[in-house]
Amino acid sequence: MSICIIHNASIEKLEEIATEKFLLIPNKNIPQNIYRNPVFRPDQIGLKIFIVPIREIYHLNLTFPLLEYEENYMSSPGSFISQLIGHKGIGSLFSLLSRRDLAHNVVSCYKRLNLSNFSFILVTVQLTEYGERHIDSIILIVFQYIHMLRQHPLPKYFFDELTNFAQSEFEMKDREKAVTFAETLAHAIHIFSPKQIIKGCYSSTEWRPRQIENILAELNPSNLRVTILTKNAKYLETKVEPYYGTEYYVDKIQEDVIQEWKNASLNQDLRLPSPNPYNYTRMNKFINTGKTRRQPELTVLLERARMKVWLSSDQRFLFPKSYFYFKFSSPQTYRTARSWNLTNLMVNMIKHILVESTYPALLAGLSYTLKAAKYGFELLVQGYSEKIFMFLLEILNAIYSTQYTQDVFCTVLHVHKKGLLSCFAEPLKSQSRYLVNTLLSSRVWTRQERWESLQDIELHEVEDFARTFLDKHSLECLGFGNVDKDQICKLSEILLKRRAEYLELRCSNLSLKISSDPNLADWFKTDSVERIVRCEKVILQAETKCSNSFTCEYVERDLLLPLGSNAVVINNEHHTMSMVVFFLQLSSIALEKTCSLELFNHIVRERIISYLRNRIFLGNTIGCDVRKINHTIGLRIQVESQFPPAAVNSAIEDCLEDLDPFLKSLNHSDLKVHLNTLKALKMNSHMKMIDYNQTLWREILEGSYDFRRNHREVEHLNFLTLCKVKNFYNEYIKQGAPERRKLLLSIAPDPTLNSVECLCGEQAMCIYSWEEIDKLRKKCKHFPDPEVKEITSWFVDVFRSGDDSYQPPGQQLEPLTTKPLSVHFKYPCSNEE
Repeated sequence: MSICIIHNASIEKLEEIATEKFLLIPNKNIPQNIYRNPVFRPDQIGLKIFIVPIREIYHLNLTFPLLEYEENYMSSPGSFISQLIGHKGIGSLFSLLSRRDLAHNVVSCYKRLNLSNFSFILVTVQLTEYGERHIDSIILIVFQYIHMLRQHPLPKYFFDELTNFAQSEFEMKDREKAVTFAETLAHAIHIFSPKQIIKGCYSSTEWRPRQIENILAELNPSNLRVTILTKNAKYLETKVEPYYGTEYYVDKIQEDVIQEWKNASLNQDLRLPSPNPYNYTRMNKFINTGKTRRQPELTVLLERARMKVWLSSDQRFLFPKSYFYFKFSSPQTYRTARSWNLTNLMVNMIKHILVESTYPALLAGLSYTLKAAKYGFELLVQGYSEKIFMFLLEILNAIYSTQYTQDVFCTVLHVHKKGLLSCFAEPLKSQSRYLVNTLLSSRVWTRQERWESLQDIELHEVEDFARTFLDKHSLECLGFGNVDKDQICKLSEILLKRRAEYLELRCSNLSLKISSDPNLADWFKTDSVERIVRCEKVILQAETKCSNSFTCEYVERDLLLPLGSNAVVINNEHHTMSMVVFFLQLSSIALEKTCSLELFNHIVRERIISYLRNRIFLGNTIGCDVRKINHTIGLRIQVESQFPPAAVNSAIEDCLEDLDPFLKSLNHSDLKVHLNTLKALKMNSHMKMIDYNQTLWREILEGSYDFRRNHREVEHLNFLTLCKVKNFYNEYIKQGAPERRKLLLSIAPDPTLNSVECLCGEQAMCIYSWEEIDKLRKKCKHFPDPEVKEITSWFVDVFRSGDDSYQPPGQQLEPLTTKPLSVHFKYPCSNEE
């Protein structure tokens, strides 16, 4: 048993707390039980185990049982070998398997179990359809790579790089929640020495090649257990696992196959990783701009090039880290279901191309996220500021290249199809979130429509789409962290120059002549913005089917449900459980309604979960939260159980009715406790650097630009009273409330039981199947889109003013006349206020 206490009190006070709380626990003097036996019996080694998964996946898992190397954490030989096997750079195992169309991904990790005398090295290969038919060949290549590690001198430079990166990660570690940090330290007490408890996972500093060689000797075919996950295993003589009903088949690996793996020779396509170009000897110093701003600054506003760049220099966390967000927008992205498929394929092909070239940067603490969105695609580049621009340029070159190979296209298309086919096998919680988002979205293409439009897509169509996208896209950026105006200007120049080079090359390929005004000065002719404008004008004139102007970018907004109760029923036979989502939507995101809902949820959340879990016994997977997305907000209750949806709906309604006497029993002091706790939670939600800058970026993505929303909500909570909370419940939540907008989403395996009956006293509920959702969507209202002229004027005003006192577009904050509630609360110490 180990105990970890984290508190801001003195050591003496902590000792008193530990003595008071834990002294009464009796010491039974039970000896520590260390499992000395091998993890597998001899008859459990040398097996191929075929498992039939629920989803459409092909996975190959190689398990090598090892002795416990726990006392060698200062050298971490198992982790070092796992990093080599799972490397994705040029000449790696992944690189070879990917080029031969055998695998989509390779992951290797070292696992050790507490209080045991064994550990594992696990190698997981995500297979292609072709690779699923050549399992033995893939395992042979794995042993060829292991044989290469034995034959070549071990790369100490790679160990030094990993040590340097781990040291930097520890020094630049962001804040953690106290409970998470305490759990980590309580676990570390069993593994590391007292001086290394905090730093143990990052302290691999001792180079011990003999230990690495000992582990490599254990990675042999005689010490292997193979697991294969494939739908095709159902055609074998499978058995059924009694607890979860999983089908499986066990086969013994043939001796001649094992002998072939043992005799694996060197493969000339496999080699050790090269020295990391992103390695660094020292960290860049933190840039102190000397200015403290409460809101980001609009540093670059180029209307001719449709580009905006926001800057938020960090004066709070003081880490030499930078975060750059990019929003590439084009109106054609979500125009049809086919164009939405093309957007996803384009983004995934870019990511596939970047795997090998960006993997060294990932090891060095740099990372990126690239994902498709309805407006286009979103890019996040983050990491230590020293070489982040070098990393960014690598990604931009891949985006603007638009040169894809047939092999990459086939690989990405296969994965995309498998994802659409296996969507109903995803966890019910994930499915319910997707279905609610789809139902409430103002523009949507369902997975079925995307699957139907995916047929007959070819490589040239994706290439043409990518070029058309980049011909007309707009760009909005946010730089956060260890960034100043000079670096933002450098970023802008990189983006403009790379975009101008792409457009000039595009005009050259189309044999278009770019003309310029002879009266312009030479410096203006070579200006990146002028080059972009000239090229776009020529391309637009050449494309007769296109309009003569650029359409404004798309802003996603949800639909407003009609008053009353509506239910959507979906049958899903892939799961044995049912999922019910009970959603009550508010009519707007006004400050008063938003704060009232969040306070109401904080007061009743535990009571709702306890009622549904303990008094009704609906199950353990129960959630209650606030859904705030796309300019809408509402209360969401999720229940996954084996009960019929009608019974779950009835239980939730009874639970909400039971809140009436509970709210009446609350007093003023109870409300102050909830208010203080909610304020602390809202302010602590920005204690991490990544959480804070993601909040800023979310405001840009949604087009609301309310960067101080969290602070305004915290301040407005002082004006909420117990009477307002009760009125909110009676107006929006209670059954029969005049402003109640209810959506019930039911996912169940049995069509006969998947019915939602109207309750006594409840208004007539309109019930739709998933195929009939258009009928419900027609009854919903659309939120008004923002005026383009008003938004454009707001950008100009913010850019010209240069200060941080601007208000969100279209919102005028009126002073509150109500006397605020006396609540004791302090903001966290920061330079932000």
